[in-house]
Amino acid sequence: MGQIVLNGEVTLTYPEGFRELTREEIQQMEGVKGDPGMCIRDEERHIIVTAGWKKSALAALMLKEGDVTARIQGQMESAMEEFGYELQGFLERQVGGKTVKAFRYTYETHGVGMLGEALVVKHKRTFYYLYFYCRTEQPEPAGEIWEEMMRSIKW
Repeated sequence: MGQIVLNGEVTLTYPEGFRELTREEIQQMEGVKGDPGMCIRDEERHIIVTAGWKKSALAALMLKEGDVTARIQGQMESAMEEFGYELQGFLERQVGGKTVKAFRYTYETHGVGMLGEALVVKHKRTFYYLYFYCRTEQPEPAGEIWEEMMRSIKW
C-alpha cells in the first residue's frame, strides 16, 4: 500500500501497483491543464487518479460541493467535446466518511474508450478535486479500487 498527503491535511491510501507520476509525466498527459496536486497511475490495470485542491474562504462559505461538481461537469463537457465526451450520469459517493456528488462520463483517446469520474469534496475552507480514469473495457475491477481509495481518505 502507498499513501499520499494532499495539501498537508488529507491522506489517501492506494493499493500496490500504483506509482506517483513526475511533473514532467503529468504535463505530457493529454488533456491535463494546470498542475494537479498529485497523479498516480497503475500501468498494468490502466487506472489513473488525479487530485488537486483550492483554498477559498469565501467560496467555501458560499458554495456547496454539488454546485462546484455541476460547474465542473459543464466545463469538462465543453473541453472534451473533441474526444466524444458523453455524460453517463450523476451519483453519490462516500469519500472519507462524507457523502458527495460525483459524475461519470465516457470519452475516447487514441482509439481507446475511457471511463472517467469526477467529484469535489469540501473540507474546512478547501475544495478537493478528485478524478478517476480507466478503460471502458474493464470498469468493474477498476471501480472497486477507486471506491476503496475514496473510503481510505482521512481528514
